[in-house]
Amino acid sequence: MIVPVELVLPVIPLTAGVFDTQVLKHVMLAGPIVKLVLLLLVGFSVVSWAIIFLKFRLFKGIERNQAGFALAFAEGKSLTALYEQAEKGE
Repeated sequence: MIVPVELVLPVIPLTAGVFDTQVLKHVMLAGPIVKLVLLLLVGFSVVSWAIIFLKFRLFKGIERNQAGFALAFAEGKSLTALYEQAEKGE
């Protein structure tokens, strides 16, 4: 016997204009393995975006430090002074 989706999972009027309820219906009607896989995919996506933003911050810091190093090198500072400056975070 085929049961209409509307009888199993009623459409919530609050989300009718915000979310595509067809996708939510399919997810809610999916089996536990499918839900687990979707949850894993969302989790790995969040972790991937976090890594991307951390790398972006890292490279911005490298650019900033490299510019300071190039300026100090152009001024003729010794390598030991440059290393000490880098360790202090100046």
